[in-house]
Amino acid sequence: MSTWISERRLPTLLLCLGLAACVPGGPFATARDSTTLTVGGTAVTVAGPGGFCIDPGATRETAESGFALFGNCATIAGRADLPQPDLRAVLTATVSGGAGAATIAGSIDALDGYFRSTAGRRALSRAGDPATVEVLETFQNEAVFYIHARDASPGFAPGMSPDYWRAYFDLAGRIVAVSAIGFDAAPLSRAQSLAALRAFAARIRAANAPEAAAATGPRPAAPV
Repeated sequence: MSTWISERRLPTLLLCLGLAACVPGGPFATARDSTTLTVGGTAVTVAGPGGFCIDPGATRETAESGFALFGNCATIAGRADLPQPDLRAVLTATVSGGAGAATIAGSIDALDGYFRSTAGRRALSRAGDPATVEVLETFQNEAVFYIHARDASPGFAPGMSPDYWRAYFDLAGRIVAVSAIGFDAAPLSRAQSLAALRAFAARIRAANAPEAAAATGPRPAAPV
């Protein structure tokens, strides 16, 4: 029996990870590319890739999960001299509470089936409605689970694409989900989305274990 089936807590954590990403933020005010989320008594640093900074009004922390939204640094600070990303996109990072023995790595073979189920599509829906979600593609690479979904529920923000990519991975006893969401006027390609997610995950890993990241070097990417 897989860890996914035997650990009842993991689907609950994934539901929190999905729904946290629909929390709207407040006005952009400052430009920081990292912050610390304290979830379940553990501090986890989330950091954006180059040109992406945190919307402080969209940061959330509860006992179950923490959430941060990243956008264009120059836009957030209102300063054209600050770094800007190559992509026109919004990135989100969500950190779960402790999953105990349940992990992404231990359950990865069952995740495709889960996310195509009613419960899994509910976890992916901004409205918590499985009928709004279509799972377009999934794959796994190096204990990271990637999913491409389309959500027809009300948008994350005006003009944002209903399509998004998300990656799930384990970090320090927590489950982390990172998402890349484009805009209707400038939709992200598959390659752009995956590159953004890999850079985002690598930045978060490095921020939480800089010595280990320096020793192991960059993780090889899966073919696109």
